[in-house]
Amino acid sequence: MSLITKNVNKVIDYFLPPVYIVSYPKAGRTWLRSLLAEIINPDASIDSKIELTQYSRYSPFIPTIIFTHSDYKNFEQKDFKFGRYRKVVVLMRDPRDILVSSYFEHTLRTGGYDKTKSLSDFMRDPIYGLEKIIQYYNSLLKNTDIAHIIHYEDLSRSPEETLLILCKVVGLKDAKYINNIPSAISRCDFKRMQKKAKNSNNFRLKPTDKTNPESQKIRKGKVHGYTNYLSEKDQEFASNLLKKLDKRLVCQI
Repeated sequence: MSLITKNVNKVIDYFLPPVYIVSYPKAGRTWLRSLLAEIINPDASIDSKIELTQYSRYSPFIPTIIFTHSDYKNFEQKDFKFGRYRKVVVLMRDPRDILVSSYFEHTLRTGGYDKTKSLSDFMRDPIYGLEKIIQYYNSLLKNTDIAHIIHYEDLSRSPEETLLILCKVVGLKDAKYINNIPSAISRCDFKRMQKKAKNSNNFRLKPTDKTNPESQKIRKGKVHGYTNYLSEKDQEFASNLLKKLDKRLVCQI
């Protein structure tokens, strides 16, 4: 890369800073990633949408948008660092829903957790449990200058309004992108995405067991779906832990 190119890129980054969309796993990243990809490039296949993190390759006037979990397993050991010229957007979801989805991810898909143990055990686990999720998000807000927080629940309830705000925050202000929002929402309908994932050639999207719906990458996506999985005792335990969550991360719906 020439010195001129490097300097041009620095100027572009200054006026159109890279955007990091940060989340704990299972917070809805696949869905949001697909929505933004549809807004920018409606003609891409689902596989390329999921893989597409450098949206800027379509145009120098599109910011570089990077989805990351930012080393969520070891976040306590170092500060969150995203560079000098950047925007950081936090994708937040009710930690109880993240927990349930994570349990199935680690027991039925990626491994890493003893599948003979219960969801109740998982919730109390110091490595995977609910308190770890809460600590991750609290630490992110404490140590990072946040440009915007997008709530999964708002995206589910008011997708057009939520995406409009997000597009303006990340730098997709051109009318051609804004006008793509309604079609993007339609094309990223949950059942449609779930069907495409089942038929995808991408091993990260396909279910590990076609007879078990809980093994799907795109599983259910429900708001407050945790109520169907956690006992009353576990829900009470979770509610007490959630009092530690930074109030800025709480979505009232």
